Amino acid sequence: SSPVHINGTYEKIQDRLAFIKKNIFGIEIENTAVRLAIFSLYLEVLNDITSNELNNLITDFILKNENMRLFSIDFSDNIQEDNALREGERSPFHGKDFKYIVGNPPWFVISKDTKNENDKINYSYWNKYRAYFSRERQIAQCFLHRIKSWSSENTKFGFLVNSSNFTNESENFQKFVFSSY
Repeated sequence: SSPVHINGTYEKIQDRLAFIKKNIFGIEIENTAVRLAIFSLYLEVLNDITSNELNNLITDFILKNENMRLFSIDFSDNIQEDNALREGERSPFHGKDFKYIVGNPPWFVISKDTKNENDKINYSYWNKYRAYFSRERQIAQCFLHRIKSWSSENTKFGFLVNSSNFTNESENFQKFVFSSY
């Protein structure tokens, strides 16, 4: 026999997990931030579900000896620990485009000194497309350039960016941003 699924709680949780699996993606360079993002999404799955509903649902699983998991859909691969500026087949979400891209691009100057792999990726990306960017090697500009690979003509964007991205001496970057987004 199937479980009671108190007030549709199980179905609500599964629907939310499926929504996240299909629609929510992220790239973060810091492991702790990746783990925190995934944890926050799991907390959001449980938003407005009372502890009493959860207790009843889990009790129902146990009493009916159901071999079911509360979080049956794993979306953890949707949040990738990687460098968004990595290109090629190993790049995050290679070959995928999105309907919406929302973010808060990092804000720092890319170092010429490459101390680790991420520094190398950042500097290499800036150097490859440097005709678009300011001399200051702003990583936010590189990120705003990079997201073009994940977009289509119908993609909608929302970003928090420093105004210097648009007021610096790089006319090519301004033209790129205003014609692309």
